[in-house]
Order: sequence, then structure tokens, then C-alpha cells
Amino acid sequence: MLRYTVYAILFLLFSNNAKATEVDNFTDRDPTLKDATFQLDKLMHGYFNKAIKIANDKESCESTNIAASLREITYNFGWENIELDIEHSFLIDKHRSLRENSIYRDVSIFDAWALWLAKLGFIMRIDDLYIGSDKFGHFMQQGYYYFEYTYLKNNTLQKALEYGDMTELTYYGLETTGVYSYGDLAANYDGLSFWERVTNTNLAPNTPPYFTCHNKKWELAANFTWKDYVTAGWDESINCSTYRSDEMTHSVFTNIAKLEKMRFEKFNCPNVDRKKCREMIEYYGNVAKYIITPSCF
Repeated sequence: MLRYTVYAILFLLFSNNAKATEVDNFTDRDPTLKDATFQLDKLMHGYFNKAIKIANDKESCESTNIAASLREITYNFGWENIELDIEHSFLIDKHRSLRENSIYRDVSIFDAWALWLAKLGFIMRIDDLYIGSDKFGHFMQQGYYYFEYTYLKNNTLQKALEYGDMTELTYYGLETTGVYSYGDLAANYDGLSFWERVTNTNLAPNTPPYFTCHNKKWELAANFTWKDYVTAGWDESINCSTYRSDEMTHSVFTNIAKLEKMRFEKFNCPNVDRKKCREMIEYYGNVAKYIITPSCF
């Protein structure tokens, strides 16, 4: 784990894109936030159109062609372009707390040094869920890595899930931010489904791929919407995270309890909407135990 921690430190120190680490799904909950789905969908439609142009220049109907073209558009060293585009968009309604005003304000730098080095991410509303900007990056990037593990490298889905667990135990989680995010793991897994649809791989019945190709020319075959993928599993106030130490756990939940008293609301995780636990477990089925917080079971 030390090796991964060293890599993460070097990455955060030298990457110009070191914009955000974790999100605060409690302080930044705000029912007055405008639903961001329409604007987030527009971002993806823009990526799709650019990917089609790049793929058509390659004059190949191989499914790896359109996937590689889309990765070329969406990939950015460190944080995915969608996270950067969310940050820079004036049209997406979003909130972000400073660490010193967040549920992480009393967390020691020794438990979560990355929280002191980089900013927290943004929170947006999709229907009745509050989703962090980091989840869209996980969906695109880690979802693609899950796809690589499962299909391009001929591993099992189990191996991809184990890879996701490793990232939360190390450079995306406990060894850097001090947070093991089940929300990240849910977004990773749902990203796998997205890349399957991009590449027309293992699709469910009556589910069209996003792209088709004829005579070496790609075209859009189905519209994208985030509502096909975003679940309560992405909302960290429902799919609760765990933390690096007992001290960090105590400080975070103490600050959540203070928010409850201040706002006269009950959202001590996962009590924001307990029935969502049952829905998540049913939705994710056999993989639920890998991506749903133990407090839901």
C-alpha cells in the first residue's frame, strides 16, 4: 500500500488537474438545487458527437475504434474531462463546501492528507438524489478499467470488482482521502454497463448500442441520459462511506449529527431514506455486497 500512496502523493503534487478529492453529501444537500440531468446529458452528447468524428477519420467499424475515440475525448490525466467541464459550467447548478466548513473539518491531516491538499468536489441534484462530481469521473474512467479487466484482458467480473476494492483501499480512498467510498464503487460498476453499451458488448435484450457503423462510418443509434445509470448507490448520504480510523469516523459522524440538529432533519447515514437500501440491494443483485455499504444490510 505504501507504493500506491507514494504514487498518489506524486500525482497530486504534480498534476495540474488536482481539482477535487471527496465530496460532502451532507452539508451540500439542498432541495433548491436545480436538477442537473439536462445539462449533464448535454455534456455527454457533445462527447459522443466528437467521438463519432474521430472514429470516422479512422475508417474502421471495429467496436474498439469508437470506444478509443470516446476515451480520447473524455480522458484527462487524473480527473476526467467531465469533472472539469462540470466545474467550469455556469449552467449546472451545484454546491461545494470548503473542507473547513464540511463534515471533514475536524479530520486530522494524518488520516486524510489529500483532503488538505485538494478541494472537495461539487454536489448536484438528479431527481431526489445528491450526486458528487467525482462519481461521473469514476463512471467514465474506472468503468472503462472494469471493461478492460472483464473483456479486453479476459478476466472475470470478480477481478474487476477486486481491482475497485484495491483502489478504495489505496490511492482513491483510505490511503489518501481517508474515505472508502461505496458510492465510487457503484459508479465504477455502472460505468462498466455504459462501456458495454458503447461497444455493443453483452447487451441486455432490447437495449440498442449507442453507436452503429456502416461502410466504415459511425453514427448515433441511441440517446444517452444519466438517468439510465445514476442510482442511490452513487449518493454517499445513502450508500455510506467508511473511514480510515475510529477518530475520523467519530469526527465525521459528530459533524453530521450537528447538521441534523441545525436543520431539524434526519440524515445520519443511511437514514436519509432507508428504503433506498432495499432498492439498491435488489438493483445490484449478486454484486451488491461489493458496492453497497455494510450498514444497508
